[in-house]
Amino acid sequence: MGKKPKSGDSLFWIQCGMLSKPMPLSTVKAIYQHISTDIWVKPEPKGSRCLIGPYTDFSVASKELKKVKQLSTFEQAFIRQVVKKSATQSVMKSKPTTTAVTPATTVANSVAPVTKSVSPPKVVEKSAPVTAATKPKPAATLNSVPKSTGNGDFVLRQQVKVGSQTFALPFTENPKVQFYMEHDVAWNRLDYDAAQIVCRNLGMRLVTEQEWSALLSSKQMQQHQWPVQLPYWGEGRKGLFTTGKVNSLKGASLLNVVCVK
Repeated sequence: MGKKPKSGDSLFWIQCGMLSKPMPLSTVKAIYQHISTDIWVKPEPKGSRCLIGPYTDFSVASKELKKVKQLSTFEQAFIRQVVKKSATQSVMKSKPTTTAVTPATTVANSVAPVTKSVSPPKVVEKSAPVTAATKPKPAATLNSVPKSTGNGDFVLRQQVKVGSQTFALPFTENPKVQFYMEHDVAWNRLDYDAAQIVCRNLGMRLVTEQEWSALLSSKQMQQHQWPVQLPYWGEGRKGLFTTGKVNSLKGASLLNVVCVK
């Protein structure tokens, strides 16, 4: 490569290849053990491009590239230098793709970070600030809308009681359903209609603003390390943020889901 690339106005991305199908959770976890940034999946005509980054320091990107190349199927990974402005704009283009990581304007259909615990891709409305150690990482790139029959392999986990009500987070390992990583655990992200269907099939429903407020006041989300980087769906297409803020959002946004009964 000759000279060592300079940082400054550039960003560095590890190009980890083209994907013909969603990246399995096991692969995502394996990669996150070796990187300090996020994994992004950028939909393209011939498949989805895998990107890791962005990095502002070439030496860090180079060191993590060596670790990534030791993983099976990523031996051909390499680093690409991009001018900062175009770098972020090209990777995070408008129109939701992750159809998942962005509340109001989901960054979803354009790039889907496969997150672990870094900052979420561009979420128009930010949720509660999180410590630098926890940033979500979006993953895979398909829209997920469970069918209305059965529970779509969703199970309830992280159940907590607040008064006489039970709150729980639905989850499935179905590779077609969006997920991201936070607290080193995978969490699903769904659009509004899918969220309603999943809760209903599990004998529950989406929370109201009052119930959300009671859940926040109980502090149980922090105690049990629930995901907080992205807002949650509430009844009436409401985006419920862990700051207590409530916004009306488009149903296509991919958000966290909490069910109640």
